[in-house]
Amino acid sequence: MVHSDIVKKIKYESHHVKIMGASNDFSRFDLKIPNPKNQDSVKSATTQIWKNLVKDREYQHGHGGYTGTFAEKDDVVIAYFPTLSNDEIVVFSENVMFEEGEPPKALMNKARLDSESLLKMKEVFSSKYGPALGITNGSYVEFMGMCSS
Repeated sequence: MVHSDIVKKIKYESHHVKIMGASNDFSRFDLKIPNPKNQDSVKSATTQIWKNLVKDREYQHGHGGYTGTFAEKDDVVIAYFPTLSNDEIVVFSENVMFEEGEPPKALMNKARLDSESLLKMKEVFSSKYGPALGITNGSYVEFMGMCSS
C-alpha cells in the first residue's frame, strides 16, 4: 500500500484489461495539500505519490518486466485542472481510458481543454512504453496508463 503524509485516504482500484500485450493500470487518491490551487505544490505532491505507487507495484508484481502495472512506467505526465470537481475528474479519466470522442462540451470548457489537448492525453494513456497519465484538481488524483505485459 502506498504511504505518504500527503495522502488523506487511498481508494485503490486496479483495472487489468489486456489489449495486445498491454494492461490498463489505474489508481485513485484523495490528497491533502495545504493549497490545492498552488500548481507547484500539486505537482510535487502528485509526483511523490506516483513514485510511491511505482515502488508499491514493483513490490507487489516484481521487477522482472512485463508486469502490466505501473512498475513498467518510468515517468508520469500530470494534467492539472483546478477548476474541476473530483466527480468531473472521474468523468475525464473515464473518457480518456474507455471512450471515443470527447466528454461533454460544458466540461471541456470548464477545464479549458481543447480537442487537440484531449487527444494528446489519450495518446499518453495508450502508450504502453511511454509515461503514465495523472489527472488532478489538487485535491484528488487519478493515475492511469497502458503498461507492457
